[in-house]
Amino acid sequence: MAADLEIAFPKLTEKDKSDLRPFGRERDVREGEALFSEGDRNFWFYVILDGAVEIFEHSSGEVRQIVVHEAGDFTGDVDMLSGRAAIVSAR
Repeated sequence: MAADLEIAFPKLTEKDKSDLRPFGRERDVREGEALFSEGDRNFWFYVILDGAVEIFEHSSGEVRQIVVHEAGDFTGDVDMLSGRAAIVSAR
C-alpha cells in the first residue's frame, strides 16, 4: 500500500513531464520568489524540474511549512481547478 505522502504528493514520471511540456513553458525562478500567495485566484500549475518549491501557510499568524516540492513534483490542488482562492503560498 502506498504511503500517505506518496498519495498526497505523487512524483511525475519522465513521460508525465514530456506530456505536460506542450502546455507550459520553462522559466527560471529566483530563490524566495513568490509563485502564488494565499488568496490568489487563477494561479499557475508548476512542475519542478530542478531545485525546490516551499508550500507554506500562515493562517495562525505564524508561517508553517506544509511541504517542500522537489524535482519531479508539482504544485496545485483542488482550489486551482475550482477557481477558489489559494489557501497556501508557494516560493
